[in-house]
Order: sequence, then structure tokens, then C-alpha cells
Amino acid sequence: MDCVRARFELFVVDVDTTIKFYEDVLGFSATRHESGYVALNNGNVEIGLGLLVGLPENHHFRTRWPSGSLPGLGVEIVLEVDEVEGFFKRAKDQIHNVGGQIQDIANQPWGLRDFRVIDPDGYYVRVTESKST
Repeated sequence: MDCVRARFELFVVDVDTTIKFYEDVLGFSATRHESGYVALNNGNVEIGLGLLVGLPENHHFRTRWPSGSLPGLGVEIVLEVDEVEGFFKRAKDQIHNVGGQIQDIANQPWGLRDFRVIDPDGYYVRVTESKST
């Protein structure tokens, strides 16, 4: 069977800051659930948000992050989009208002055009044109 959807969860320092980043920079919409779970959606991608401090002390992530480091170390999130230029313009226009970093859009040796952003918690996101483009 093929996967038809992607969903993953990020554990963050400040949920509201993270929501603002993903809404303003990458066009996601947020849904807050009564349980405290936050779902960010854009197309077929869902990112769940949870507070890092809400994890039990013995949780895999809590026991492996060195004190003071950001949780995004070693993870690259790749979003495929139809209009990479439009996403880049939006991200570049908004990122300085919400925190994070952006790298310029570029043609890559593997034949696709992309750019990268780093969210306020250090998660590294590559936004790339769809392979079918």
C-alpha cells in the first residue's frame, strides 16, 4: 500500500509562536482541540503541535536534547508545492515578523528549485517544487 498523507508532530517551546510562524510564513491553518492538541494543515500535510515541557521526563525527546539546544536537530521537513516562487515570496515577506530564518531560493543539482526556512524551535523546513512540475 502507498502512503497517501503525511502527519507528524513537533514538540515546541511556545505553541502560539509556532502557530504564527507556520500560518504566516508557510500558509498553514491551525485548529485547536479541547484536549490541547493543535493541528496545522496545508493540503495533505498535517503538523501536530505539543509543548516540549508537557512531555514526561523519561520521554525519548526529553532525555536526548542537551540542555539549551533546540529540538529540531537532525530533522529536515520537506514540503512539495506546486508554486515554489509564490511560497518563497510569502515566506520572505513574513518571516521577519514571526521569527525564524530563511535561505534564498535556488536551483538544486538534482534539478528542482527550493528554499529553506528554520522555524523558531530550530526545525529545518525545505520547500521544494513538486517533482511533477
